Amino acid sequence: MINCSTINFVHFSDIHLGSSFRFLNEKAEQHRGDLRRVLTNIVDMILNNASAVQIAFLTGDLFDKHNPELGDRAHAFSEIERLAESGIRVYVLPGTHDSISYPSSVWNLNCPKDVHIIRRSDFGIVDKFEMKGNHVEVFSMVWNPLCPVIDFPDIKRSNEKGISFGMLHASWIPGAKWDVKPREIVLNPDKVDKFDLDYLALGHFHNFSQYKIGKTVVAYPGTPEGLKFDETGDRYVIFGQVSLEKGVVLEKRPVNIREMRKIDIDLSKTGIDSHEELENRIRRQSGKDVIAKVIIKGRSFEGYNQEILKESLKNNFFFLEIEDRSTVENGEWLGVIAKENTVRGLFVNKLLNILESDPDNEIAQEALKIGMDLFQKT
Repeated sequence: MINCSTINFVHFSDIHLGSSFRFLNEKAEQHRGDLRRVLTNIVDMILNNASAVQIAFLTGDLFDKHNPELGDRAHAFSEIERLAESGIRVYVLPGTHDSISYPSSVWNLNCPKDVHIIRRSDFGIVDKFEMKGNHVEVFSMVWNPLCPVIDFPDIKRSNEKGISFGMLHASWIPGAKWDVKPREIVLNPDKVDKFDLDYLALGHFHNFSQYKIGKTVVAYPGTPEGLKFDETGDRYVIFGQVSLEKGVVLEKRPVNIREMRKIDIDLSKTGIDSHEELENRIRRQSGKDVIAKVIIKGRSFEGYNQEILKESLKNNFFFLEIEDRSTVENGEWLGVIAKENTVRGLFVNKLLNILESDPDNEIAQEALKIGMDLFQKT
């Protein structure tokens, strides 16, 4: 039985509805549909949750651009309204991609009904209310590219025995995995320690991470559906509980439809020397819902052909990309070919001579690989 003073909340972020997914080629439109489906799945998960959720935080970049297509906008607003209609207090924070600062921003048009859209330009209280015997305060601000945040004020909750939440679409320096841009909202532990919050819900970074600074629990849920190849594995929504007695407790729940995988194979270290071995190695990590990028390194073997490899494996994945970083130097089979009295032999001999004097010559390496692929097709 849930303690009457416990507040249950959910936190999700960075869905990026309308993403182009150009790298997925003919599968791009289908994966754009996955983003709509995952939003519906999140709402269903929240509404079907055994312990009823009272508050929902969406911390930015619901859309991939500030003026999304009508279909994406209608779908998103309908799903968010489903949460609000169930009695959940819903807070939506515009992000960097769907910034409210543009006059034509979706957040400056007709917005979901009974939903709290954050519009405050400086960090402070955006809402306060009583819930389950607790005084609750929510602090937030929107990102504005024209007004970079130099510093934050020290904030204090108005009721020492109350519960306080924060929402920001910001970069967290201890967990930064990409270059932080000068105009972004930037946080560090010293700033967060001055906020006097129980939970700080963050958006912007695309992989799950969680920290504790003093009494404040800080978390990014990450993208609920992988957008790029550095967003691998399960993707999450955060379900949390907060009470004066126990503080904040978080649970991350997987919600993704597809799975991004990055597969590194070093031919030299693994000893793989045939297409059959290489195919079997890759196929072990395949799946109908897997979007995979295979990076092949090391010394290639006789008969290696990237296009043949991809063609034989493509039906084992939702989408497969192969990046060939293999090298061909010192291959015994190339030495044999170089002695042939043929155009192929002359070609290989010339490039091997170049590589003997300059082993790191990337142009010669690439020319040799491309040339061998073409010779194998003729």
